[in-house]
Amino acid sequence: MSGRRSKAIACASCRRSKTRCEVLKPTLKRCHRCDVIGVSCSYEAAQGPPTPPPNPLDDSSPTSRIMRRFRKDDEPTFALPSPASDHTSPGSSTSSNTGSASTPWQPPVLLGIPNVSNPGKIRHMWAFIPQALDWSAPLVAIQTLAQQETVPTPPVAANDTALEDILSLLEIDRLLEMFQTTYTAWLNFTPLRGPFIDLVCCTIAMRHVGPTARLEKLVEERLARMVFNTTLVETLEAIQGLIILSLWHGDGNALIGIAANIAINSLFKEACAGVQKARAQGTPEHDLAALKDRARLWLVLANTESWLSMGTHRRPSSSRAQCDTTFYAATTPESPEEGQQFRIRLMGELFNVTQRGLSVKPAPASEFDPAYNQLNEALDELESLIRLILPLSVVCDHDRFNYHILQCIAHSCRTFVLQRGFYLAHASYGDRDLSQTPLWFLELKVNGKSILVEWGQQMIRSSEALLTTFLQCDSTGSLLGTCPDVLFTALGFAASVVIGMRIYAEERMGVDFRGPGKKLLQVTIATLERIALSENHSAMKIAKVIRMMLGIWMEQRKEFTQPAPNPSTGINGEIPAYMMDDLQFWNNLLASVPPHNDTSVL
Repeated sequence: MSGRRSKAIACASCRRSKTRCEVLKPTLKRCHRCDVIGVSCSYEAAQGPPTPPPNPLDDSSPTSRIMRRFRKDDEPTFALPSPASDHTSPGSSTSSNTGSASTPWQPPVLLGIPNVSNPGKIRHMWAFIPQALDWSAPLVAIQTLAQQETVPTPPVAANDTALEDILSLLEIDRLLEMFQTTYTAWLNFTPLRGPFIDLVCCTIAMRHVGPTARLEKLVEERLARMVFNTTLVETLEAIQGLIILSLWHGDGNALIGIAANIAINSLFKEACAGVQKARAQGTPEHDLAALKDRARLWLVLANTESWLSMGTHRRPSSSRAQCDTTFYAATTPESPEEGQQFRIRLMGELFNVTQRGLSVKPAPASEFDPAYNQLNEALDELESLIRLILPLSVVCDHDRFNYHILQCIAHSCRTFVLQRGFYLAHASYGDRDLSQTPLWFLELKVNGKSILVEWGQQMIRSSEALLTTFLQCDSTGSLLGTCPDVLFTALGFAASVVIGMRIYAEERMGVDFRGPGKKLLQVTIATLERIALSENHSAMKIAKVIRMMLGIWMEQRKEFTQPAPNPSTGINGEIPAYMMDDLQFWNNLLASVPPHNDTSVL
């Protein structure tokens, strides 16, 4: 008997439990384990065991097995209460697909992600998404949703062994020039020339020109060999190539984890301190060129790993020392070279503060003050950095687009830290059943303030600022399509906040937000679809995710029939008079909104 394991994907429950998953009865669309123990099986939603999704890094490949080592978290994953599916009533409105008034609307089912069958104790703002996702790791949650939008591509039959087997020398030169012009400002370093990095750069640039399947297959084969023997590629070239791939191709966290391991083992971490020591000893600058290149690459690597790790529970291994943070000057840049150095420094400061905010540990409600203070310190520092970044796209006459995107990165940092605050607030209640306490979020207070109210205001502002700033970056869209994949994922998370906050307010408070929320999301979707380089480009997949979330919101608005609350009596008469002062939040945030059925403000 063959010892080969089946490539069928295990159901979600078996994957979580790390147990064997098999279907023993062909007529039963459930796996044997879920059938025996009586739990929900994702095979039912998918109408049978799903076939493996098309993935260039096949789960059985050497590359995939090596990369799985870098997906392990350095700290436990704390899951928010599971999203409930209790928002679809028996008399719900029409299906968006059929338009039939007699067909109740059902939330979409995504392959491999089960719908939650039991309502959670706390209805959090992401409960409108019916799939069982861990929203304490929001970037992973959005990536999981986006992965379901992958369009299958036919297998590549060619067995290419070199870049020159696929492209002519003239085509290679043109693609490298395109990469240099379009992508180098993102990297803040100039890529070397070599077999591996030429292949990587051509693969990324080829997305603008034509099919990339043969190039991608060759990249995967090179990676598979390189992860087993890193000496096959020169160290600087390997690190640069992995940084580029992590931003625009494949599993970013796995790839940047490999790059970090190579850099740490090659003592790149000591480069900044080495440069400063050599300068103190009077070494001429021209003799420090190689060491400065290593220092720059280390800082870019640390920034990239921090960026990709945000919202994933993965702790970066390339931590920055104090001398790393201050390696480049903090003065306003006057040239593209100074601009790259300044962006490296600002991004390092942004990610240092963000990591500090994301590292705040859970605490019970009675001891929440220290966690609140630590989070607020991080938020205040991020606000100060945003103030520094804001004028750069106007006052600098170089790389204005990249300075503008730096604002987007800063807003996303604040949004992730605020989301961490929301998670900590949920966790502070422990196992307490709050299902009968609609206004539980008003109870957690520090210095007399309802902190979820305070963070809620900031979170919706940061999310809308991220979406708005992104849409303002480039009127033609010619540069937006070059953004790293992680930025598009952050846009998806911001959209989930914009939608989730509104749904939560409608369900719990019976009130509606003022502002062009629906229109903002529609413009975001249209822009992402316009700039997408292919159906499988991250921009297109995130556009589909936002469209799905927007569709859920619009359907729930049709189902929502509760009248708006009367300020004099509270919400359905359930709020005692002494709590009305706490509801000043809704007066500030919702600003005397019109009745719910008035959609003219959207």
